[in-house]
Amino acid sequence: MPHYLVILLLAGVSSVFVPKNRMIYWWASVVIASLIYSALFLMGCFGSNALTFDWQAIPNIPIAISFVPEYFGCCACLGVLALSFFAVYYNILVTKEESPNAMNGLILLNCVFVISAILSPNYIQLLAAVGMSDVIVFSAINQLDAKKQYIYGNFFADFILLNTFALIFVQSDSIVISNFGDASKQWSHRDFIAIMLLLSIFIKSGLLMFHTAYQKMSSLNYNRLNFILYVTTPLMGAIIFENIKDVFVISPYSYPLLKIFSVLTILFAALGTLCVDNIKRKAVYLSMMFWGLIFVGYAWQINTVSPKFYVLLLSAFLFNNSLMLVYKAASDEVLISRMGGFLKSLKFTFFINAVSVVLYAVTWWIYAQKSIPYAIIGLFVISITSAHVFSEVYLSQSKADEWVLARLKNPLFLLWLPIILVAAAVIYAKLNEWQYIYGFAVLWMLLFIFHPFRKLSMMYKYDSFQKSDKVTWLYNFFILAPLKFFGRALRLIVDFVFIEKTILASIKSAIRFAVFIFRKLHGKNIWGYMIFVLSAVIIIAVAYYKGVMQ
Repeated sequence: MPHYLVILLLAGVSSVFVPKNRMIYWWASVVIASLIYSALFLMGCFGSNALTFDWQAIPNIPIAISFVPEYFGCCACLGVLALSFFAVYYNILVTKEESPNAMNGLILLNCVFVISAILSPNYIQLLAAVGMSDVIVFSAINQLDAKKQYIYGNFFADFILLNTFALIFVQSDSIVISNFGDASKQWSHRDFIAIMLLLSIFIKSGLLMFHTAYQKMSSLNYNRLNFILYVTTPLMGAIIFENIKDVFVISPYSYPLLKIFSVLTILFAALGTLCVDNIKRKAVYLSMMFWGLIFVGYAWQINTVSPKFYVLLLSAFLFNNSLMLVYKAASDEVLISRMGGFLKSLKFTFFINAVSVVLYAVTWWIYAQKSIPYAIIGLFVISITSAHVFSEVYLSQSKADEWVLARLKNPLFLLWLPIILVAAAVIYAKLNEWQYIYGFAVLWMLLFIFHPFRKLSMMYKYDSFQKSDKVTWLYNFFILAPLKFFGRALRLIVDFVFIEKTILASIKSAIRFAVFIFRKLHGKNIWGYMIFVLSAVIIIAVAYYKGVMQ
């Protein structure tokens, strides 16, 4: 039987080149069949799922590209396949997708490279997978400003990864990731290596100060946006961290930095979720909050990437997609300030939103319960932000126009069916803890009804807050502006003072002096004749000595 990665790769490449509006459902069935086949292959239904081959990419360095999953690797790959399946599922059903066939192909290709990163035994395979995934995401972004912002940041992150791994290779003479732990204590520039790798991961996962590329994507189709936020580059950041986590113990600055950035990311993302009006930007902030919570677990070494993580990731993906139900029910209205009072017309949609929150909370508890304080903090943040968003939509005073109110309707059942099915499966698996699930549901309903942060909705009317990114402003003011100032100052000092006034003036004086001497030598005086004759005698003597005597 053909290996599942070959099937995924062929199906993905074929879908990319199919005309965008031809045979949509037929090609979608091919894509879904390839994902199902891959899942069955990973579960051992078609024999061994191992694949290894040699890649002669660099002379004198043998590179084994290996896809040999252990138990965790199989679970992680199945999790990525499930995420890709739901991304394809929603991509088919979102009728406003410009080129569904190409998007399905990109989802499959991204799935291949994410799996390749998960199973990487060496950092050459990891680098190749990360770089190719960046190309896929760049192709999936169909807005020019978002493309530019994304590629600048991720090109810089990939450049850091490449050069840091090169520095590691020079010192360890090995590309095998499992050797990092033993050799890392003997490396030079340990602080530099650890901090540079962390910086690359922060950029990839969109932590605070590095999230603006994802904010620029808020104009994308909702399904494209949700796919990018949960299944592509931010996930790659977590995979990189998991693969090379042994490196970070070599520097005393690694984990403090990780703690600072992850905690600030959660706070900033929660504030953005509460105060930003655009529902797509809220989705970006909710994703940012999710990854902040994940990296808090890494920072305090509470949790790492595990099979439970991929169940949580799927529930977070479905929770963010439940916001799309509101977006679709309101005739594609993106501003919360133009909604409100939807509960009467959209009771069933509200029920699905509430189920998605319970699913998110239950999977979070399953993932984080090794540390009760960590689990409670996550539940608190998830509850406050989600209750606020849905209270604004369903309970606040209606500000919707007549067009939206007249066309309010519950979305097609196929859009909410995955949420119900996954929630039923997870809650059934945890049915013996029904009292905790029931308790959380009651607590969330109280937050939803009393809406403690309702006054923050006043921020919706301030365009200066809604349309500008304060982090970008701080970046421009404190980093770019000083760099531009020093650049201009150095240009004046080096170009005008040093080059023009010193070097060019000296060369000009030297040329004038040489011209003066040259004219004197060619003047009508005895000294010029004597110098030329003496020069000729010296040249003849040197030539005789070099050519005859030696």
